[in-house]
Amino acid sequence: MVLTRWIKETKLFLVQSQVEPDLWVMVSACFMDGPTQNWYMSGESVFEFTPWTEFKRELRHYFIPQNEHLRIMDEWRMLRQGEGQLAIYIERYRQVTLQLLHLHQITKLHGS
Repeated sequence: MVLTRWIKETKLFLVQSQVEPDLWVMVSACFMDGPTQNWYMSGESVFEFTPWTEFKRELRHYFIPQNEHLRIMDEWRMLRQGEGQLAIYIERYRQVTLQLLHLHQITKLHGS
């Protein structure tokens, strides 16, 4: 979720700042720290001319475990309100479904 949020917020900044798309990867590197910065620096020469879409794919591939989508799908399938507060359930539902990028909107609304 942190990586997805970072990608969306960074893209929003780049668009609002009217940064040329060819420079998105280089400018976004300025907002990296810790492990992501180390990852970028280790492949900096490779990423310098990488398109944004490919860069996002590489970020996700490196930092998100391969089976993460299966874990999220399982969490989504098991999500129930139960006796808890509706607002808490709705917020958790939104958090989980935002991570299911490949899942069709209709399926998200009506369940599996």
